[in-house]
Amino acid sequence: MTIQSSTSERAILEAAEREFMSKGYDGAKTQSIAKTAGVTHAMLHYYFRTKENLFNQVFKEKTGIMMQSIISAFQDTKGSFIERLQKGIEAHFDFLAQNPDLPRFVINELISKPERAELLKERVKDVAGNIAGKLQKEMKELIAACEINDIKIIDLLLDIASLNLFVFIAFPIVKNFSGFFYKSDKEFLEARKKETTQIIINRLLNKQYAV
Repeated sequence: MTIQSSTSERAILEAAEREFMSKGYDGAKTQSIAKTAGVTHAMLHYYFRTKENLFNQVFKEKTGIMMQSIISAFQDTKGSFIERLQKGIEAHFDFLAQNPDLPRFVINELISKPERAELLKERVKDVAGNIAGKLQKEMKELIAACEINDIKIIDLLLDIASLNLFVFIAFPIVKNFSGFFYKSDKEFLEARKKETTQIIINRLLNKQYAV
């Protein structure tokens, strides 16, 4: 692939991301995507063939980055499990803050087309499959040593994802009230990040959560 081809393909993907995020799959138009990307409609179809293929590429790329934002912190061998966990939670939250429309986009597409759940499942397996097994082994050792409370890795990751995602799913409504308590959206989001991190860490360390 030439540099020009690579640049054109990336331009199409970036334009497609904006189009799909703002209009959803059904409302998005490939002609509009091509125009925004600065390529011909024929060139768009040359690279991706169909609108479905283009959407799947955007969907896999964005969900993969979203999951990788959590996983990457655990791949770092420096620091304790709790320190790496905190980095993972914060990295995931920061990614969502930079892509606030992504959670609603993913959920809307999963609701409108449940078959996309299989695509998400495959992406989770690709990104998190190997590290999840290693993390579960590490967590079992910490649980056996009574250093953290008993929890499966899938439940831990779901707790992180659900707490972080909800902030941005509900933000269009919540921001109408957060102004009474916070000076800015940025201050509100920083407070939510800190709160979510503390909730998860307390779940692991505080004995009142023990089963």
